[in-house]
Amino acid sequence: MKVGIITFHKVYSFGAVCQCYALQQYLKKQGYQAEIIDYSINGYLENRKKQGIGFWIKKAEKILNNPIGRISIIKNERKKRREQLKYETELKTRNKKFQEFWNKEYSTNGTEYKTYSQIRKECPEYDAYICGSDQIWNPQFCDMDDTYYLQFAPEERRIAYAPSIGVSNLTHEQECIIKQRIDAIPYLSVREKMGKNLLQKISDRDIKVVIDPTFLLSGQEWKEFGTKSDLSIDDEYILTYFIGDDEYIRHYIKEVQEVFKGYKIINLVFDYCNYGPYDFVNLIMNAKFVFTNSFHGMALCINLNKSFAVGKTEKDFRHQSGFSRMESLLTELGLQDRIVSQIGTVKNVCYDIDFSEVNIKRKNLQKESERFLLGALKDIEKKEDDR
Repeated sequence: MKVGIITFHKVYSFGAVCQCYALQQYLKKQGYQAEIIDYSINGYLENRKKQGIGFWIKKAEKILNNPIGRISIIKNERKKRREQLKYETELKTRNKKFQEFWNKEYSTNGTEYKTYSQIRKECPEYDAYICGSDQIWNPQFCDMDDTYYLQFAPEERRIAYAPSIGVSNLTHEQECIIKQRIDAIPYLSVREKMGKNLLQKISDRDIKVVIDPTFLLSGQEWKEFGTKSDLSIDDEYILTYFIGDDEYIRHYIKEVQEVFKGYKIINLVFDYCNYGPYDFVNLIMNAKFVFTNSFHGMALCINLNKSFAVGKTEKDFRHQSGFSRMESLLTELGLQDRIVSQIGTVKNVCYDIDFSEVNIKRKNLQKESERFLLGALKDIEKKEDDR
């Protein structure tokens, strides 16, 4: 049985590529011929490549518009330029590692789709189509693209596995559009309870909450994944991995340094690193402790039984919807005490986690999710055989 997967896959994001890889690998293990449908988010990669250009145009304007302090500004700009050159070198290394990963690990049908109209016109032929996981249904991403709701595929073959909506409320217009789309997906699930609650307000559908695809692979499989990295760090280290930058994050990192005096601290900042997907998992796997605000950073810690804490940031206090993705899973697993929401309290969570109960709960969630996914695929196969 051939299965096509539509998700965020060719993006420079550790979490996105890990969840995509995991779903494809899991389906292959179950005997399915699983392929990634090579559909790109319009303009995403192009915009990332242009970041450096815009940065230096602004800096040039700053120098020209400040003739009095021109000498000191130029000196400052030279230093920043050296930093920028280092950044650009690391960025090229990182991007190359991602591209090598895509080419090595993804199975596709060899066709690249750029627009919804193209994929609808040249619809790839599969026995079943899966959309998910990641925030493919977030209205703030990719302009509510029809592709991520499988509108191009035969309706009876559509499965939504663990898509995330990523917001706490929808406009009336968004509700109308999404209702029409999800009502055309026979096998419907989401990744978070908040997403389920949002969708059940606009549809009378039965919506299943399932676990992220990274949990469909075992901790041992992720360890084997991490050993593909050529990283070698001799010293014991603490890993901090934060998406974004604000006062809370800066304080959290300082507190980690205080608590773990004597340990090497690796502050992984995605936009300023030369790591690829294998390196990311390797860093988590070999850390003594991980402090993060990344959903997939947290998920991989749980999979690898790595002690960790999750820091709530300024953005999370303003927009609870983003943090709900993490809070929902931590609560399900009895790990809500791993959340840090106040500056000055990091020391309270810097201890080892007993994963014995967590692993039992995680396994139960995994079984329920597998039951939904495999049940949907078998149902589609049976209906096709009965025709």
